[in-house]
Amino acid sequence: MSLELLREWSDVAGELYGSEDQAQFFYGLIKMQKPAVVVELGTALGVTSLWMAQAVKENGSGRVFTVDNGALWRLAEALFERAGGGPGGAPLPPQATEAFAPFLRRLVASRREFHDAVVKDARLLATPQRIRPTDLRSYGEFLECLAGMLGVRQQVNFLHGTLVTEDAIPVTAERYPFLAPALETPIDLLFSDCGHNVPQVLGVLAQFLPRLSPDGSIFIDSAATYLPSYLVLEDTVRQLNAGKVPPVLLAGADDRDRARVLEIAATRRFTLMPIVERKDRAQNGLVWLKVSPANVVPYPLTTMRGMYEPDGGHALASETLATYLRTGRWEGPRGTVYDSVR
Repeated sequence: MSLELLREWSDVAGELYGSEDQAQFFYGLIKMQKPAVVVELGTALGVTSLWMAQAVKENGSGRVFTVDNGALWRLAEALFERAGGGPGGAPLPPQATEAFAPFLRRLVASRREFHDAVVKDARLLATPQRIRPTDLRSYGEFLECLAGMLGVRQQVNFLHGTLVTEDAIPVTAERYPFLAPALETPIDLLFSDCGHNVPQVLGVLAQFLPRLSPDGSIFIDSAATYLPSYLVLEDTVRQLNAGKVPPVLLAGADDRDRARVLEIAATRRFTLMPIVERKDRAQNGLVWLKVSPANVVPYPLTTMRGMYEPDGGHALASETLATYLRTGRWEGPRGTVYDSVR
């Protein structure tokens, strides 16, 4: 039932931010790679974070932390006020006004459970033009309602706060107290969905690269189809793979984080992959920056075939492979070469 509800909520809200299919991409990836810590910057209407939480739930382990300051909800309040003939107030972004009407139609046509998550009295959606900001649930209530309805309340943490994504200063719990729960252990998967201009993509790298796990991933929404940022990321990755660190990634780091970034550049392999949708709209792709140890096998480590038999028929357990790569000690089957000589 939860997957059915998730798909329905994606149909209602996903198109606003181009996340209806992208969210399911993350669901599949998390199911495959089983990250322990997933962080999303920019919760919006919860489509992606809830798909992530569903994958974590099915995996039986892991946690999703998603951050937002609620600015979108304040915009929604203003749009409802405007739709009901309320005072004009400050000018609203044209793209928001254009997207609101079809979203509202989809919401009104959706199931009662979604109505209950958005407004305090679901009957009000029968005449949406009469809804006032005071009729809406708070942003936190809305997200908690959705997570509870979908059965993923134990898998997702909604963190309220504002992150200055342009700053090239590594994040800490002291600088951003609301992020403290997400920074207790290294981050396996980070999805930045809160800006994609050049300072913002560089800021995300500077802030979170020191906080990644040894084989972590950073995803940045829309950066694949915003050419200046994509070219900057390409050049940054080229330098990092050459063992060089662009000064901007060190500018705001203290001594410990500086040493950490330099160590990462010396011992990691960086792979930049554009993931682009064939859809004619502004939000139609993201970039995946995969950071993994510079080694002879792909990461994350898993069962590997072909390590010690020519035909590759037998598989080596991931624990045995990890021990070999960490200590140099081979604890797998032996004697294959000698047996062939005999």
